[in-house]
Amino acid sequence: NSLNRATALQNVGVLCPELYRYLTNIYGTASRMIISGTKQHILSAEGATQGCNLAMGFYGVGIMSLIHKLKERVPECKVSWYADDSAGAGKDIHVKQWWDSLQEYGPSVGYFPQPDKTCLIIKDSSKLEHYKTLFPGVQVTADGNRYLGSFIGTQPATELYVNKKVKEWVLDIEDISRVAHSEPQLAFAAYYFGIAKKWAYLMRTTPDIAPLLSPIEKSIRQQLLPALTGINPISDTLREAFSLTPKNGGLGIVNPMEIADLEYKFSKLINSGLIEAIVENDHIRFHPDTEAINKAKKECKAAKNKAEEDKKFNLLSNCSKELGRQ
Repeated sequence: NSLNRATALQNVGVLCPELYRYLTNIYGTASRMIISGTKQHILSAEGATQGCNLAMGFYGVGIMSLIHKLKERVPECKVSWYADDSAGAGKDIHVKQWWDSLQEYGPSVGYFPQPDKTCLIIKDSSKLEHYKTLFPGVQVTADGNRYLGSFIGTQPATELYVNKKVKEWVLDIEDISRVAHSEPQLAFAAYYFGIAKKWAYLMRTTPDIAPLLSPIEKSIRQQLLPALTGINPISDTLREAFSLTPKNGGLGIVNPMEIADLEYKFSKLINSGLIEAIVENDHIRFHPDTEAINKAKKECKAAKNKAEEDKKFNLLSNCSKELGRQ
């Protein structure tokens, strides 16, 4: 994070004057950083400060001049940015031009590309050595690589990535289950507002992973729910009931295998405008269409509510005796 503050503030003044005064008050002069355990301090004169509410916006607007310059130099390369994570896609000649331009112009705004932390994903594994020569210092792979918490690459490599994450999350569920015996409310909050959000993000960004989430569902059913409710084993009927939202008498602990494909579908629908803009390489369309987004959100919410009502109706119609005993 070596953003040139002077250049960034100048860009903010032109591109987003509404934030200029506020950001100038924060970043206009160097701030003192106290060294832990001492009375000494160092001055922070570059970059966006971690924890600042406007750090993301400041950084994004601050490097807009670099983004526009790269687009002018290599319009054929399809590019996306998320804070300081940039990605370019296209023919090798265009990606090479974009990478060279990024290294040339990035330092002027405090953006320093690091080849050893950069990955080039190619389609033809027989050309690995060629691309290693073309992009010196850059990691080159034909399998794929992690990107913004998801994975871009072949199906086998994607499955390996997801399986690794699932193993980590199963261990988290086991830890929470042990706590649930003595602190059920605390454990439920940690699950519902914490680790469940991790695979929710993965489901929304990675397609066709529902079968890979079966270990999570197994751990939920065999460990977490018995620890929370004192009921063991958990029948199919109770598992369905516990997956309902609290307002419908459940716990909101859904089966990730059931919703994975829907979450991905809804994510694509809500972000269709952004996806189209990236694919078409049209930065003008990156301005969000709030009306279209809200409409898509309402459609997704309505579909989820209908599925919830159908599930509740089936449970009450077919399994009222068992649920009544519980």
